[in-house]
Amino acid sequence: MRLISFRAGQSEHVECYVTVLPGAVGGISANLNRWRTQMGHASMTPLDIAELDSVDLLGKKAPLLEVQGDFRDSDGGGAGATFTMLATVQELPEQTVFLKMVGPKGDVLAEKQRFLEFCASLSLQ
Repeated sequence: MRLISFRAGQSEHVECYVTVLPGAVGGISANLNRWRTQMGHASMTPLDIAELDSVDLLGKKAPLLEVQGDFRDSDGGGAGATFTMLATVQELPEQTVFLKMVGPKGDVLAEKQRFLEFCASLSLQ
């Protein structure tokens, strides 16, 4: 389901990917909370989500999730302890765009600025 998938930075353990799915796909809060669950954290409230930093994505602001923990991928397998995930989601009229980067904490944080720049560089053209 990934549109783009690549390794980021110097580590072979940092993955970054873009996924585009039709429709609202559960909504922004459901997806942010699903990612938190993958990292071993409880769900956020709507107020918690409203207080997140934002990132420019496709010409609009989108919430930026930054969370550390024991990453569990979508099929329940563990990929690593003390990982960091940077993730954002943008709902468009007919589709939803997801960007996520995950890997060892130090490696992901070293690439954070590039992740933010990559988000801001995307457009619908």
